[in-house]
Amino acid sequence: PGILSSFLFIAVSVLSDFGNPMIVGGRFKVLAVEIYTQLTGWMNVSVSVVLGIILVVPSIILFILQHKILKDTSVRSATVGGKEAAVSAERLCLSVRIFLTLFCAFLSGAVLLQFAAVLTGSFQKLWGIDTRFTAEHILSVHRYGAELLDSVLFALCSAVLTTALASVTAFFVQKTDSPFRKTFDTFAQIPSAIPGSLLGLALSFAANKTGFSFSPALIVAAMIVSFLPFSYRIITSSYLQQKNTLVYGAQSLGAGKITVFRSVTVPLAGSALFSSFVYVFVRSIGTMSAVIFLVSFKTKLASIAILNLAEQGDWGKAAALASVLTCIAFLVLGIGRFALRRFSR
Repeated sequence: PGILSSFLFIAVSVLSDFGNPMIVGGRFKVLAVEIYTQLTGWMNVSVSVVLGIILVVPSIILFILQHKILKDTSVRSATVGGKEAAVSAERLCLSVRIFLTLFCAFLSGAVLLQFAAVLTGSFQKLWGIDTRFTAEHILSVHRYGAELLDSVLFALCSAVLTTALASVTAFFVQKTDSPFRKTFDTFAQIPSAIPGSLLGLALSFAANKTGFSFSPALIVAAMIVSFLPFSYRIITSSYLQQKNTLVYGAQSLGAGKITVFRSVTVPLAGSALFSSFVYVFVRSIGTMSAVIFLVSFKTKLASIAILNLAEQGDWGKAAALASVLTCIAFLVLGIGRFALRRFSR
């Protein structure tokens, strides 16, 4: 289930990715960017909607395939029971260990190089062209304090609310006998088939029609809807590994559903809850596609500011703001990991 969920995450994320192709795509066009361009550049609302619907089709196909495969394998994937069993790990041969070490080192190096490139760009006169050292870009980040604060607050709100909603929904679907389980399961996963650009566009139109103008609520709602399916799948994968005998045993001792959820299911899924929080927070703090249509003059986001700076050719300030945003994200994640360890103890 975890591998299949990972496949769905990556596939849908690539399909609906907006920021990367918007900045580095050049004349190479993708649907997620074209939806935004047709609306903001040409005011072709109908074309934007049609392109969004086209982008939904492959996402729905991936969703149906994954849902079917997970349903067929869920029973065989339960591995966490009430009794611990020590299994001796088989030591891999030297060649396999060397290969895996080099492979992991290559992936880690590729990720670290991206961070290093952005960080060095923050201290160059003109990123990649005039490499003379300057602190001008970093010192100018204070101008974007409101954007950074809004990004962190919205990301924290969406991460907490999404994880809480996903954990309760997954428990209701996987650990109860309610006749509405399949309905809730479908509703929790349907947003994964909706591209972020189309979701933001739909929320913008709905807010305009109803006169609702509180932008922070719209942004947080867009983040929650966008990342709920992924958080739900992360937590569900953990719940599926817990044998139902744990629930039956707790219920036979007089525990109600709330007690089972609080004292059995959640503690065993602590790492999955933290993974869900991390995933939603990191994606929310840097998201563009779902919120590009929802920001306002009063409510600004650092990710949108980075995009605007890059489009204006001010790459140094864009890199500096991205570096600070990344450091804030790592700081919050470090605090969360520390809290998780204390909770585990």
